[in-house]
Amino acid sequence: MRRPTLKEHIIQISRDVFSKLGFQKASVEEIARSMRKKKSSIYYHFKSKEEIFEAVLEYEANILRQEIMKKLLEQKSASDKLLIYVKSRMLYIKKLINFYNALKDDYFNRMPFIEKLRKRFDEEEIGIIRNILVEGMVTKEFQLTRPDLAAIAIFTAMKGLEIPFMQDNEDMDDKITYLMDILFYGIKSK
Repeated sequence: MRRPTLKEHIIQISRDVFSKLGFQKASVEEIARSMRKKKSSIYYHFKSKEEIFEAVLEYEANILRQEIMKKLLEQKSASDKLLIYVKSRMLYIKKLINFYNALKDDYFNRMPFIEKLRKRFDEEEIGIIRNILVEGMVTKEFQLTRPDLAAIAIFTAMKGLEIPFMQDNEDMDDKITYLMDILFYGIKSK
């Protein structure tokens, strides 16, 4: 097993500093102190605290991506993949928001670097959902004519449910299963 590079080590230590102190109170000086390094060694790799936090979020997104892809490969049907995708994503987002209280801060979410990062991740997620839907169309599990639009609708629904799910301590797994039943079977009686 290879040792992490200094840049990777900075990201790992920064994760802990940001989770403990929050974005506003964390500083490059605190990260350097936690690493027993000089600030200059951190500034060699990152220009600012925002850039470090962006790298931390990218690191977290890669972990989520790997976890989800691993779980998706274990599933046979498109409907199981969609269910696992939604559950895994929502549970991980809840864990992240609890870990980084800064993500709850509305001011923080309006920062330009967060918007840029979020847009890229949003596009990736819509692509994953679209691929699952297309697979379901091919296997005749889903009756869709516009998988692009359906992927955006599912993604938008997940984004809209993030805050209520994160604030609620009830069993999220049960709620997601119920919502997926509505998605798969609808609400209209026959």
